[in-house]
Amino acid sequence: MDWFVIFHLTGWWAKAIVFRDYWMSFVLSITFEILEYSLEHQLPNFAECWWDHWILDAIVCNGLGIWLGIKTLNILESKTYDWRDLWSIPGNRGKIQRILSQFTPHSWTKFDWGYTEDVKRWFMVILVCTCIMIFDLNTFYLKAVLWIPPPHPINFYRCVLIGFVGAVALRETYEYMS
Repeated sequence: MDWFVIFHLTGWWAKAIVFRDYWMSFVLSITFEILEYSLEHQLPNFAECWWDHWILDAIVCNGLGIWLGIKTLNILESKTYDWRDLWSIPGNRGKIQRILSQFTPHSWTKFDWGYTEDVKRWFMVILVCTCIMIFDLNTFYLKAVLWIPPPHPINFYRCVLIGFVGAVALRETYEYMS
């Protein structure tokens, strides 16, 4: 299996968790595939056959990542908390789950982007989508312009850093829009 498949899947899983909206994530996925078509003359790695764009990337990898992200949100929104002492939890699996749950938020806010509530909100959502597309394209252009090979760790660390910063910024943007 190609490691780009894993990056597609985990990337769209994370985006679905950040956006908390199935349709917005899917529209961004399709938009990025259209951008790949239109920019393949500048970035040779965008030159793929049609089935790679639409079946493997958009439907299988991105679609599965988005679906898993939404399922993760469903699990996290209904999670219960157990306030018992760590050592009173029976079994190692229960203790490991308790330790890992310390790194998840106390509660999740559902996002309802309300694309069509008014014209101002529509343009704000379009602006958010444009910023996301610029970030996604920036990743590929930085690799091409600065000749950074794809497996170089700076690519991964940059995506993780911008992902965490972007998640906070997107939450604040959503609250500002609401």
